[in-house]
Amino acid sequence: PCNAVDQSDLVQNACVVVQVASVFTYSERNFDKAADYCETHDNELREACYFSLGFHASAFLKTSDLEKLMQGCNCAGEDKTNFMQGLVRVWLKNETENYNSNQLCQTNNNEDKKDCYKNISLMAEGYYDDPEALKNICSKAEEGYRDYCLGV
Repeated sequence: PCNAVDQSDLVQNACVVVQVASVFTYSERNFDKAADYCETHDNELREACYFSLGFHASAFLKTSDLEKLMQGCNCAGEDKTNFMQGLVRVWLKNETENYNSNQLCQTNNNEDKKDCYKNISLMAEGYYDDPEALKNICSKAEEGYRDYCLGV
């Protein structure tokens, strides 16, 4: 448990990131149990926890499991944005025709689609030096959401 290691912010953050991945894996990918774990933390650690949960869920689940990924997003409650950023981070890293971030955003309801597309722009900053790469990804975005995807 994280209370058994150094209590510095950096070590605690790293511990929570690893712990939630373990909770998710050993609970047979149960979002409710992983979300319960995240809820035991305050502020930045809770945000890191939900980001990590989204990241690991996206890495563990196949593209055909989009509905299950969205179930996880719903479990994140007010921390849905952090969860979505973790999801999008993995999807951008593995961007292909069959595994694209736009698919992920299209499964959201209208209220959450805007945030999903904004997260593509935000998370792409760390992956793409070439602005054309983001333009290519966002060209596949749904009509009315391209500007959010491009960060305009």
